[in-house]
Amino acid sequence: MCGILGITEKNEALVRAAAKTMAHRGPDAFGIFSDDNVTLGHNRLSIIDLDARSNQPMHAGGCSIVFNGEIYNFRELKSELQNLGCSFKTGSDTEVLLCAYRQWGKGLTAKIRGMYAFAIYDKSQGKIALCTDRSNMKPIVYAVVGGKLFFASEVRAILAMLKENGLKLDVDHEALSLYYAFGYIPAPHTLYVGVCRLSGRAWVTYDLKTGEIREEEYPELPIKKTSEEELSSLLESAVKKHLVADVPVGVFFSGGTDSSLIVAILKKLGIKLETFSVKVAGRPEDAKYFEKTSKHLGIKSHVYGFGVREFDELYPELMHRIDEPLYDNSLFPAHFIARKARGRVAVALSGEGGDEYFGGYPRSLALARMGDVPLDTKVGIAEKIFFLLPAFRGKNKLFEWIFTALRRPAAFYLLTMSPAKSLLTLQEWCAAKRVLSGSSARALDADFYLPGDLMRKLDMA
Repeated sequence: MCGILGITEKNEALVRAAAKTMAHRGPDAFGIFSDDNVTLGHNRLSIIDLDARSNQPMHAGGCSIVFNGEIYNFRELKSELQNLGCSFKTGSDTEVLLCAYRQWGKGLTAKIRGMYAFAIYDKSQGKIALCTDRSNMKPIVYAVVGGKLFFASEVRAILAMLKENGLKLDVDHEALSLYYAFGYIPAPHTLYVGVCRLSGRAWVTYDLKTGEIREEEYPELPIKKTSEEELSSLLESAVKKHLVADVPVGVFFSGGTDSSLIVAILKKLGIKLETFSVKVAGRPEDAKYFEKTSKHLGIKSHVYGFGVREFDELYPELMHRIDEPLYDNSLFPAHFIARKARGRVAVALSGEGGDEYFGGYPRSLALARMGDVPLDTKVGIAEKIFFLLPAFRGKNKLFEWIFTALRRPAAFYLLTMSPAKSLLTLQEWCAAKRVLSGSSARALDADFYLPGDLMRKLDMA
């Protein structure tokens, strides 16, 4: 990962100081750029084109970019752009991304494939554009305070810049209630009033002259039905594209369906990568999965034990990394295995996202089946249960919420995330656009749980 940040004023000292709070994101190089309007900073973790000429910020044709992530199809795009007359000075995907913006503007999101968060300063237009990938794998947070735009990969960097400006933000109690309900704070909320997290599949454009800020979603990719044979081919292609790197690549291997599938595809393709597994003390049932799968596939994984001692050692470091609350019982093991793998590889594939996009959770199946049950039947059962409950304050209101959930399966799904606490914010979530439109559990997992919990966990690891 890399770290990006910036402010709409000339202040290199401020950006340098704030960048130090994210030094762990990019240990290979730090770069800075400023003019009368903006200052951009970048902490680099080198993955593609290790040459110093690919350090950032990068500039071309009156535009400057800071970028965190990886564009998997950058070589194909580079050829297309060269045919259109573009020339390149480096072998980096960053330069391709910048030239793609100059050629296609915001239309570039229909062409690029990868994980990304970037900021582009377009001097001729007098604007700064922020953009994130479809699954929010790479983060951007931003705030407009005192007539200035602040943005960064992490909230801590925003707070550092605001502190130097003599500004302090209040805790957002609405966001806190969402955390208590779901164990994470979903975008666009953050822990602080006035600091927004850019949602997946989104652009934010800030006008330097007017101070106007505009957020918009870019179009979803078209979805078509595929056969099992087509799906197998697509998965193989996706795995191969994720191996684009100029540094060693490994795999986080839990033995579950998703990571096992990645390892099996690599074996089928004849590609040998190091795999890394964690054996959590007191959970022998987890270890049996990767042990059994390793034996079946004929691979030997690096296995590391995680217990109380390892937890105590990691606690200070991880608490420093976490700038917003996140309740996920795999947070510490994920950070632990990433730390162990770092000595052998610079990049690792994982199976995160498989359950969310393919409906792998039991609740997805339960919700699908619930949709086949007539509404009258569901309401009748709920009424009988409520008549058996003793009287208590708010009982009728609770039934209203449950009834709403029964009418909208997606709202019912929210109850399955944290049955007791989710009632605190169910009303708000039922008012959300995606819920009202009757989104499936799979869509909610992909739109909320995946970016809000899983991607944040991996980003911190």
